Amino acid sequence: MENTDRYDADYLSKSIGSDWIDMNLFSINPDLVVVDRDQTALIRVLEKKGLDVIPLKLRHSKMLGGGFHCVTLDVRRRGTLERYFD
Repeated sequence: MENTDRYDADYLSKSIGSDWIDMNLFSINPDLVVVDRDQTALIRVLEKKGLDVIPLKLRHSKMLGGGFHCVTLDVRRRGTLERYFD
């Protein structure tokens, strides 16, 4: 974990996410993942393994108890399948 010092004590006292929540990532396809932009070592490892990485900031993952993978799960979907990343 990197950049954990960005959280203040009051925020941490109210958070439900684990200390490792920022390591959570979301796979868009076998070669493309979304990762917390503050996890630069993780990004380097993934890129070394041949993955393309989209570094983004998910501001309240620790407070909400879910990283990119958790907060992008469909609860209910209507309509037709759409592709957003082509």
